[in-house]
Amino acid sequence: HLDEALAERASRSPACKARSKHRKLNSYSSRSARASEMLSEASPHLERLLSPYNRYLTQLVHPAFRWSPSDHALPPLDRDQKAMRLREQAVEEARAVARASRWRRGAQALKEKS
Repeated sequence: HLDEALAERASRSPACKARSKHRKLNSYSSRSARASEMLSEASPHLERLLSPYNRYLTQLVHPAFRWSPSDHALPPLDRDQKAMRLREQAVEEARAVARASRWRRGAQALKEKS
């Protein structure tokens, strides 16, 4: 179930936004404080999901052309690194909220003028 509050919260999250024109929208954020843990948790599911494609790709392209959890491993962060990432995320979220607020005020001002 996706309600307006959840959609709004997701749209403010820096993890749900592209960082540059070269990065895909809603792509996985390796900058997350929990990136290593989330990737480790998702790897078995991804491996099961992609295993039929792996077989197909190894037959079509090359035996080495396949998805492997070892290709997508991140080293875990130590306590200080994780705290720093959490602070960075909090700052990014505060900036995003401020930008959205400025945008809403500007849109409201334009609406009032017209």
